[in-house]
Amino acid sequence: MRWRAGGFVAGLVFVALAGFSGTGFAQDAGTGGSSAPAFELGEVIVALEGEGTTAGLREVNGDLGARVEEVAPESGARLVDLPRGVGVAEAVEEYRDAPGVAYAEPNYLYRPVQSPTTPSDPDFRALWGLHNTGQTGGTADADVDAPEAWEKLGESSPVVVAVIDSGVDVSHPDLAANVWRNPGETPNNGRDDDGNGYVDDVNGWDFANGDASVYDGTQDDHGTHVAGTIAAAHDNGTGVAGLGRNVKVMPLKFIDGEFGSAFDAARAIDYAVAQGVPVSNNSWGGPKESRYVKEAIDRARAKGHLLVAAAGNSGLDNDSSTERSYPASSASENIVSVAATNSRDELAWFSNYGATGVDLGAPGVGILSTTAGGGYGGKSGTSMATPHVAGAAALLLGKDPNLGYSEVKSLLLSGVDPSPSLAGKTVTGGRLNAANSLAALPETAQTSAPEPPPPDTTAPSVTNLRPAPASSIKNRRPEVSAVVKDSGKPVGKARISLYFDGRKVGFVYDATRGRLSFKPRGELAFGRHTVRVVAQDASGNRTDRRWGFRIVR
Repeated sequence: MRWRAGGFVAGLVFVALAGFSGTGFAQDAGTGGSSAPAFELGEVIVALEGEGTTAGLREVNGDLGARVEEVAPESGARLVDLPRGVGVAEAVEEYRDAPGVAYAEPNYLYRPVQSPTTPSDPDFRALWGLHNTGQTGGTADADVDAPEAWEKLGESSPVVVAVIDSGVDVSHPDLAANVWRNPGETPNNGRDDDGNGYVDDVNGWDFANGDASVYDGTQDDHGTHVAGTIAAAHDNGTGVAGLGRNVKVMPLKFIDGEFGSAFDAARAIDYAVAQGVPVSNNSWGGPKESRYVKEAIDRARAKGHLLVAAAGNSGLDNDSSTERSYPASSASENIVSVAATNSRDELAWFSNYGATGVDLGAPGVGILSTTAGGGYGGKSGTSMATPHVAGAAALLLGKDPNLGYSEVKSLLLSGVDPSPSLAGKTVTGGRLNAANSLAALPETAQTSAPEPPPPDTTAPSVTNLRPAPASSIKNRRPEVSAVVKDSGKPVGKARISLYFDGRKVGFVYDATRGRLSFKPRGELAFGRHTVRVVAQDASGNRTDRRWGFRIVR
């Protein structure tokens, strides 16, 4: 059961989303008078060592009266629910000292990063960020050169961008045609057709509520606005147009209302990576770095995934401030950190900056886009700047699907238009120009489907072995178990064989977690017993994992 108290633990701060509007989202939490909690009160994230026992976790759970609320299928980390009266700081220390625990931390909260004012002047209802003619009183061509980029793009391959945020209005007339559809899932049949651990995840997943509904009404305005800047339909006779062409958005909701947790954010990143999505938009952040989220970002880097992240809206220097914004400030090569600029090509008054920690600027003041319920509205914030960069990344990948994350990042950064207000305030000293980035691609860039992926040569993993290898136990009827996965996904039961004391035996299999289990019918003899798990993936890669344990008097 999840619950939030009205206060927070002194000395810790919550994490905020990267856009502002009249929705009441706070700019930052602070540590003195804020009533916003820094983390989920009553929850702790516990990550176990790769082959470590769960005995230490179970012992602390018993001492505290806590229980495991959820296990992340991608990483095996536990979300632990604490009883009332047990403080998070106290529990974190207890779990950190437990055998087999890699680390424990609070389940930090994140919010959207969007500005405190919503432009109401009709002149703001023009997409100056894509094509600035001075229509808002700004500087002509202080934009991302979208029309020029589309001209250079020509034919392109389809690209999916994950929108890790609040939900997305998938029925919006300007978005419906450009929402990702899971090809392996049959809608509303109550089954996990593709075996990825998520039932009916047709358009994505709601990690905050644990269901397949990625849109829950007006609370999902922020994610809907972000999605429109990336992928609103072109030439459909209504509303606006996104920067991306031939681009679909994958809604991955982890923010419910004002907050989203670190546990859910990391799972959303893992989901996008597992689906092979090359880039994600992350218009959220705040001043506390979660190790669990950082590990998800690094797992994404290993799979070639680029995270575009909002620099934050506190008007602070992310290079030196103790309140710098994460994940934009994470020391990961696959992060692009984005500041916000206005229609005069100036750094927005609210935008965070950093000569070494913020990469570039992008339009983020008075940005018109789609809103929840089928409407349109203007918003400001680094939340609104970030999808311009994510959309430009999608254009590059559409032109050349073989680009790696580092190449996409380099093209985005090298193509900026210099801006005096960003000099010394960002790595590039410039504002995004999608046309320049596309022009830097070689003429031989792909315009059709990418080359087939390299052959799969990675064998399945067999972890979480129970009883633990070389252990001595007194239980003469122990449960034998293991977790079998291939590239983070459970292996099908038909591809697994279990042998106990040299004989092949049947087993119970949890396909959502990849966990097999076997319990002897009677008491086992004293002495040594052996276990063998053989698993083979669809490419023929085979793992043969063997271990033993002793039953003692």
